[in-house]
Amino acid sequence: AILRRIEPEGALVRIRNAQNGVLNSLLNNARMARLQEFAAMSNGSSSYTLANMLGDLRHGIWSELSGSPVRIDAFRRNLQYAYLAQLASKINPTPVATGGTPVPAAFAFVVAPPPDDARALMRTELMDLDTQLRDALPRAADAETRAHIIEARHRIDVTLHPEKSGS
Repeated sequence: AILRRIEPEGALVRIRNAQNGVLNSLLNNARMARLQEFAAMSNGSSSYTLANMLGDLRHGIWSELSGSPVRIDAFRRNLQYAYLAQLASKINPTPVATGGTPVPAAFAFVVAPPPDDARALMRTELMDLDTQLRDALPRAADAETRAHIIEARHRIDVTLHPEKSGS
Protein backbone atom coordinates (compact mmCIF):
# COMPACT_ATOMS: atom_id res chain seq x y z
CA ALA A 1 0.00 0.00 0.00
CA ILE A 2 2.85 2.39 0.81
CA LEU A 3 4.68 1.61 -2.45
CA ARG A 4 1.53 2.36 -4.47
CA ARG A 5 1.37 5.83 -2.90
CA ILE A 6 5.01 6.82 -3.32
CA GLU A 7 6.06 4.90 -6.40
CA PRO A 8 3.37 4.07 -8.95
CA GLU A 9 5.76 1.98 -11.07
CA GLY A 10 9.23 0.51 -10.93
CA ALA A 11 8.96 -1.11 -7.50
CA LEU A 12 9.23 -4.65 -8.86
CA VAL A 13 12.44 -3.87 -10.74
CA ARG A 14 13.97 -1.93 -7.84
CA ILE A 15 13.20 -4.69 -5.35
CA ARG A 16 14.43 -7.41 -7.73
CA ASN A 17 17.72 -5.53 -8.11
CA ALA A 18 18.08 -5.42 -4.32
CA GLN A 19 17.22 -9.12 -4.06
CA ASN A 20 19.74 -9.92 -6.78
CA GLY A 21 22.42 -8.01 -4.87
CA VAL A 22 21.85 -10.15 -1.78
CA LEU A 23 21.95 -13.32 -3.89
CA ASN A 24 25.21 -12.15 -5.52
CA SER A 25 26.72 -11.74 -2.08
CA LEU A 26 25.51 -15.11 -0.80
CA LEU A 27 26.60 -16.98 -3.94
CA ASN A 28 29.95 -15.22 -4.24
CA ASN A 29 32.57 -17.70 -5.46
CA ALA A 30 35.04 -16.72 -2.72
CA ARG A 31 32.35 -17.15 -0.03
CA MET A 32 31.47 -20.60 -1.37
CA ALA A 33 35.16 -21.58 -1.44
CA ARG A 34 35.57 -20.42 2.18
CA LEU A 35 32.57 -22.46 3.32
CA GLN A 36 33.98 -25.48 1.53
CA GLU A 37 37.42 -24.95 3.10
CA PHE A 38 36.05 -24.39 6.62
CA ALA A 39 34.09 -27.65 6.38
CA ALA A 40 37.19 -29.52 5.13
CA MET A 41 39.32 -28.13 7.99
CA SER A 42 36.73 -28.71 10.72
CA ASN A 43 38.02 -32.25 11.45
CA GLY A 44 34.56 -33.68 11.98
CA SER A 45 33.26 -30.89 14.17
CA SER A 46 29.94 -29.43 13.18
CA SER A 47 30.30 -26.52 10.84
CA TYR A 48 27.93 -24.71 8.52
CA THR A 49 28.75 -26.28 5.18
CA LEU A 50 28.23 -25.08 1.66
CA ALA A 51 25.59 -27.81 1.24
CA ASN A 52 23.78 -26.46 4.32
CA MET A 53 23.87 -22.91 2.97
CA LEU A 54 22.63 -23.87 -0.50
CA GLY A 55 19.86 -26.02 0.96
CA ASP A 56 18.76 -23.28 3.37
CA LEU A 57 18.78 -20.77 0.53
CA ARG A 58 16.59 -22.96 -1.69
CA HIS A 59 14.15 -23.71 1.13
CA GLY A 60 13.86 -20.03 2.03
CA ILE A 61 13.41 -18.75 -1.51
CA TRP A 62 10.96 -21.45 -2.55
CA SER A 63 9.04 -21.84 0.74
CA GLU A 64 5.68 -21.38 -1.00
CA LEU A 65 6.02 -24.76 -2.72
CA SER A 66 5.10 -26.59 0.46
CA GLY A 67 1.77 -24.77 0.74
CA SER A 68 -1.59 -25.95 -0.38
CA PRO A 69 -2.65 -24.24 -2.50
CA VAL A 70 0.60 -22.83 -3.91
CA ARG A 71 0.41 -19.08 -4.45
CA ILE A 72 3.51 -17.05 -5.36
CA ASP A 73 3.27 -13.25 -5.62
CA ALA A 74 5.15 -11.09 -8.12
CA PHE A 75 7.89 -10.06 -5.68
CA ARG A 76 8.64 -13.66 -4.75
CA ARG A 77 8.49 -14.76 -8.41
CA ASN A 78 11.13 -12.14 -9.22
CA LEU A 79 13.33 -13.39 -6.37
CA GLN A 80 12.92 -16.95 -7.59
CA TYR A 81 13.81 -16.00 -11.18
CA ALA A 82 16.89 -14.16 -9.87
CA TYR A 83 17.87 -17.30 -7.94
CA LEU A 84 17.54 -19.46 -11.06
CA ALA A 85 19.58 -16.94 -13.10
CA GLN A 86 22.33 -16.87 -10.46
CA LEU A 87 22.65 -20.64 -10.34
CA ALA A 88 22.56 -20.87 -14.14
CA SER A 89 25.41 -18.36 -14.43
CA LYS A 90 27.45 -20.32 -11.87
CA ILE A 91 26.83 -23.72 -13.44
CA ASN A 92 27.26 -22.54 -17.06
CA PRO A 93 29.46 -19.43 -17.03
CA THR A 94 29.16 -17.29 -20.17
CA PRO A 95 32.24 -16.04 -22.04
CA VAL A 96 32.31 -12.25 -21.70
CA ALA A 97 34.35 -9.34 -22.93
CA THR A 98 35.60 -6.80 -20.42
CA GLY A 99 32.41 -4.79 -20.92
CA GLY A 100 30.23 -7.72 -19.85
CA THR A 101 28.68 -8.40 -23.26
CA PRO A 102 28.59 -11.97 -24.58
CA VAL A 103 31.07 -12.38 -27.44
CA PRO A 104 32.33 -15.17 -29.70
CA ALA A 105 34.55 -17.61 -27.80
CA ALA A 106 37.64 -16.70 -29.87
CA PHE A 107 37.57 -13.15 -28.45
CA ALA A 108 36.55 -13.81 -24.88
CA PHE A 109 37.63 -15.08 -21.53
CA VAL A 110 35.45 -17.10 -19.22
CA VAL A 111 34.61 -15.70 -15.80
CA ALA A 112 36.12 -18.01 -13.21
CA PRO A 113 33.52 -20.56 -12.16
CA PRO A 114 32.82 -21.46 -8.54
CA PRO A 115 34.57 -24.46 -6.98
CA ASP A 116 33.68 -27.80 -8.59
CA ASP A 117 31.94 -29.02 -5.43
CA ALA A 118 29.80 -25.85 -5.42
CA ARG A 119 28.74 -26.46 -9.01
CA ALA A 120 27.88 -30.07 -8.18
CA LEU A 121 25.86 -29.00 -5.14
CA MET A 122 24.04 -26.32 -7.16
CA ARG A 123 23.11 -28.91 -9.80
CA THR A 124 21.73 -31.11 -7.04
CA GLU A 125 19.76 -28.19 -5.60
CA LEU A 126 18.23 -27.53 -9.02
CA MET A 127 17.32 -31.20 -9.44
CA ASP A 128 15.67 -31.22 -6.00
CA LEU A 129 13.89 -27.96 -6.79
CA ASP A 130 12.60 -29.36 -10.08
CA THR A 131 11.05 -32.26 -8.18
CA GLN A 132 9.41 -29.81 -5.76
CA LEU A 133 8.10 -27.72 -8.65
CA ARG A 134 6.70 -30.78 -10.43
CA ASP A 135 4.89 -31.82 -7.26
CA ALA A 136 3.59 -28.27 -6.64
CA LEU A 137 2.22 -27.68 -10.15
CA PRO A 138 -1.19 -29.36 -9.56
CA ARG A 139 -1.63 -27.21 -6.44
CA ALA A 140 -1.02 -23.87 -8.20
CA ALA A 141 -3.68 -21.43 -6.99
CA ASP A 142 -3.73 -19.09 -9.99
CA ALA A 143 -2.61 -18.73 -13.60
CA GLU A 144 0.45 -16.63 -12.72
CA THR A 145 1.74 -19.19 -10.24
CA ARG A 146 1.11 -22.05 -12.66
CA ALA A 147 2.94 -20.24 -15.47
CA HIS A 148 5.79 -19.37 -13.10
CA ILE A 149 6.22 -23.00 -12.05
CA ILE A 150 6.25 -24.14 -15.68
CA GLU A 151 8.78 -21.44 -16.60
CA ALA A 152 10.97 -22.24 -13.61
CA ARG A 153 11.05 -25.91 -14.60
CA HIS A 154 11.99 -24.91 -18.16
CA ARG A 155 14.83 -22.68 -16.91
CA ILE A 156 16.12 -25.49 -14.72
CA ASP A 157 16.05 -27.88 -17.69
CA VAL A 158 17.97 -25.41 -19.86
CA THR A 159 20.54 -24.91 -17.10
CA LEU A 160 21.04 -28.60 -16.48
CA HIS A 161 20.93 -29.55 -20.18
CA PRO A 162 22.25 -26.55 -22.18
CA GLU A 163 22.87 -28.75 -25.21
CA LYS A 164 19.08 -29.17 -25.60
CA SER A 165 18.45 -25.41 -25.69
CA GLY A 166 20.25 -24.90 -28.99
CA SER A 167 22.43 -22.11 -27.60
